[in-house]
Amino acid sequence: MSALPSVRGAMPRGDTVADMMRLADLLAQSEMVPPDYRDKPANVFLALQWGQELGLGPLQALQNIACINGRPSIWGDAALALVQAHPACEGVREGVEGEGDARHG
Repeated sequence: MSALPSVRGAMPRGDTVADMMRLADLLAQSEMVPPDYRDKPANVFLALQWGQELGLGPLQALQNIACINGRPSIWGDAALALVQAHPACEGVREGVEGEGDARHG
């Protein structure tokens, strides 16, 4: 097996498709990735690629991109983090207001 892709920070990232596939193969063998990615290196590859396009690191992508009905979706705190990281974001207000049927978030 050839060397892992170059390291930027703590996690190797692929600079080529071959590097990304080697990384995807390695990650797909791990029990520490979500079950939907285990033994599915092609799914890992696509999650890594999509995450890279969004600015997520490889492990962030695998933990925060879920496949729902065949469609990759950002979920959890990653969605909020991506919004907050955008320069146009002036802030996020969370909470529930109102009473009864007029209650809204």
